[in-house]
Amino acid sequence: MIRLLSQARYLLLTLVITACVLLFPQVKKALVVDNSLDIWFLQEDPALLNYKQYKSLFGNDEVIVMIVRDEAGLISHKYNRLFPALTAALEARPEVHRVLGPGNAKVIEKDELGFFSQPLLSPGSASSEIKKRLAAIPLLKNQLYSPDYKTARFIITPGNITDFENRRGEILQAIKNTVSRHLNNDQTFYGGVGIIYTELNKLSEKDFGFFLFSGYALMFLVLSLLHRSPLAVLYAIATVALSTWLTFGVYGACGFRLNLMTILLPMIFILLGVMDIMHVLNEYALVTKASGTDRERALKALSAVFKPCLLTSLTTMAGFLAALSSPMPILKTFGVFAAIGVGFCFVFTYLLGVILLPSIRSKNYSTKVAARLSTTLAELVVRKQKLFSLISIALVVFCCLGIFKLKSDTYTLGYFPPKNKVVTDNHRIEDTWGAYMPLEFTIEPKAGFSLKDPQLVMAAKDFETEVKKLKGVERVLGFHSFYEGILQSEHGEKTDIAIQSKGAVKLADRTFQRFYPDLYPQFISGKTGRITISGHMTSAMSLSKKLDTIGTIAANTLEKYARVEPAGYQPMYTSIVKYVTTSQINSFVLSLLVVAALIMIYLKNIRLAIIALIPNIIPILIMFGIMGWFGIYIDTATASIAAIILGIAIDDTIHYIYHYNTLKKGGRTAAEARRLTAGHVLPAVILTAILLTSGYSFMLFASLKTVQLFGLLTSIALIAGLFSELLIFPLLLHRFDTD
Repeated sequence: MIRLLSQARYLLLTLVITACVLLFPQVKKALVVDNSLDIWFLQEDPALLNYKQYKSLFGNDEVIVMIVRDEAGLISHKYNRLFPALTAALEARPEVHRVLGPGNAKVIEKDELGFFSQPLLSPGSASSEIKKRLAAIPLLKNQLYSPDYKTARFIITPGNITDFENRRGEILQAIKNTVSRHLNNDQTFYGGVGIIYTELNKLSEKDFGFFLFSGYALMFLVLSLLHRSPLAVLYAIATVALSTWLTFGVYGACGFRLNLMTILLPMIFILLGVMDIMHVLNEYALVTKASGTDRERALKALSAVFKPCLLTSLTTMAGFLAALSSPMPILKTFGVFAAIGVGFCFVFTYLLGVILLPSIRSKNYSTKVAARLSTTLAELVVRKQKLFSLISIALVVFCCLGIFKLKSDTYTLGYFPPKNKVVTDNHRIEDTWGAYMPLEFTIEPKAGFSLKDPQLVMAAKDFETEVKKLKGVERVLGFHSFYEGILQSEHGEKTDIAIQSKGAVKLADRTFQRFYPDLYPQFISGKTGRITISGHMTSAMSLSKKLDTIGTIAANTLEKYARVEPAGYQPMYTSIVKYVTTSQINSFVLSLLVVAALIMIYLKNIRLAIIALIPNIIPILIMFGIMGWFGIYIDTATASIAAIILGIAIDDTIHYIYHYNTLKKGGRTAAEARRLTAGHVLPAVILTAILLTSGYSFMLFASLKTVQLFGLLTSIALIAGLFSELLIFPLLLHRFDTD
């Protein structure tokens, strides 16, 4: 088979290059970042369906919260002109559906002719007059200004635009540009889900480009130092680059875009592609003195590692494909294309191997040093087996205890560097304004009731009162708030009595519709009402607990009259943690079972297969234990790490067990097979660990926490895998495979 590949090598290479050229437009499409909600949830997922239903009722909930701060105060002639002009400029933009803020706020008053409305702010209004109007309607003041009048809040609602997900960054920038023409940038601060997503996309693109280049450069620099051969470096670069290119070509052709998970694919291809290449180069270095031409020796080396490389590729692909059991599309897609890329890595390891390997003149000093070190260490492990056994057991027990401390959570804001503007703006908003992230609820009246019933309005008020007692909740705005505000402007101190009158509430409803025709549909859509609770930005688990608590409050206050459901983005955010945990467990268990089955089929020896599996589980235990001890959560940044680590560990183990088993079948004793395998296979394991750890450690300097954690945990896994192969595996073979 290798000889057939060698004979057709240039034809196949031509076909590959042609495919790369044809897929160029698809690669460009694939490299557009997409961190939208649809990539996290299946289309039939109830959470996503509820979210879309909510948007159909109340519009786009991805509001932009803009805070304006002036230490001199915001009730002045200057801002009486600025705020209405700014609001008009924003609402004139086609992408903006509505702006809610001081610039277009209306005050409803009553004279002998009935109700009438007037703008809160007008150029001729005195500061004292504005403050008097606001004092008469506490609800309005609370929603527009801080108690000291130095901070004002604007809520900018984008329209339900078809391609909003793709244009989000462009739309937000246009809004910021409009604001900057009216206000100084140092007095405006932005918050909201859309702001977070936009910055997440920007940093994803930045980290992808920089660390893809830096990772390649650093690892291949180390490779050139180890082998001192430009062709060896070219071999590795070309293998990984072609695999990455074709994978993203197929990825783009299938309509997918880069996201928080698939941004890691190139790094995985470097990781797993280089591992096989190191074993090929190691084998080639060992046959350089054999008889025959350079091509014959190269083909011999490629043939010698073909079966273990094929098996490692199949097991790794199976491990990644286990992600298909996940309920999250982002993990399914990641698993499928990681598997495709690993398959490409195997193909190009051999296609480019038959082309380049015969011309490589590797200075294999590092291989010889690693071989001597491996053999010496293998003998030392056997001589001092009690000591090394105790060390191994102690480490495993320590890490297993850490696993009990492991938690699952997601905090999106925590992905950013501490000094990122999204983070600093969030802190500034919470310090000057208070809690601002919206948590939405829909109110569906039960049979016999409507939103205008005084009992339901009073129950909604009780709900608001109890919710405000929760830590991190400062403001509540709902359909009932407008009824109360309108009644306050008419009845003043007697509002509490008026709100219990069915006629008064109905009149308030008509007044609300008449004077706020744009705002009314935002809080009342048909028979459904809306209540927005402003809370602090928090993690998914904390938010989930808060939702449970609010659910209990709703049951105690509103359940008699209406059905209360969490809505909007935040409930979906909490679902991510549950899905991530489920995905991590399911994909790991499934991949482990598949890998175990493949190894057993290959070895046809259950005992040896079980022994071979243990060194692959140890690095995962070590990694999870360290995560537990150091408080690293299982979240969207680490959701696939177990499958990746299994792929790393199984690669070296299969090469080890393949050579060990071959020697035993050839008549060697178990002790001889262990010693010879250590000198033959472990040099590649050691050099690969040095090479890859140097590259992946560099990812700790990334902007996004997702990339940092991937680099950190992969480096830990590489070191743990090396420890397992050098110490634990030989100890297990010595103890349980002696015949």
